[in-house]
Amino acid sequence: MPNPRLYGFRYLGPMTGKNPQRPIRYRVASAYAVALNIGDVVEEAAGGTCILSPPGSAVLSMLGVIVGIGPYWDGVKMTMGDFLPANTTPGAVNFERESFVYVMPAANNLFEAVCGTLLAAPTRAGYLTTIGNNIDHMNTPVANKNWPELDAATAPAAAAAQWRIMDFSRTALAVDWAALYVPLIVSGNEIATPPAAPLAGI
Repeated sequence: MPNPRLYGFRYLGPMTGKNPQRPIRYRVASAYAVALNIGDVVEEAAGGTCILSPPGSAVLSMLGVIVGIGPYWDGVKMTMGDFLPANTTPGAVNFERESFVYVMPAANNLFEAVCGTLLAAPTRAGYLTTIGNNIDHMNTPVANKNWPELDAATAPAAAAAQWRIMDFSRTALAVDWAALYVPLIVSGNEIATPPAAPLAGI
């Protein structure tokens, strides 16, 4: 059975309405040193390029979650893959070789992500109290995977944490609440965008 973190953040749909939002295309800088995968959380760097989002980074710099990888230059030709390899180098002037990823915005969209043991005594009733609170994400890189998940190690700050916990996973009836990975539904905590008004942390 694959590690539950393997596929990162999984897009579920819009927070309101039924029509999915169209992903937004972002450039990845030439020779960016980190592999990028579908399910990774990304943010915008100087120059408008896309980078892996570290834990606790500024909320308003977080773009969203990668849902697609564009063709990339493998040193000989443009090719397709299920991730964008680290240090892909199309060159500074070969614009037809640029690397792109397709990102579903964090704000006003819902994603499923797993969380380590968030509570000292994890139960369904305990996790119910986390809904409406904020939490950061974290990455645990293994080879070409970043294995993003919700960060259970640090109690989130009310206004600054990256994600708002919206609900249990839709598969919550099958959840072992005391297990290492509990699936939760989250949305980007864009504090200027309703309904994500700051609440007390967990």
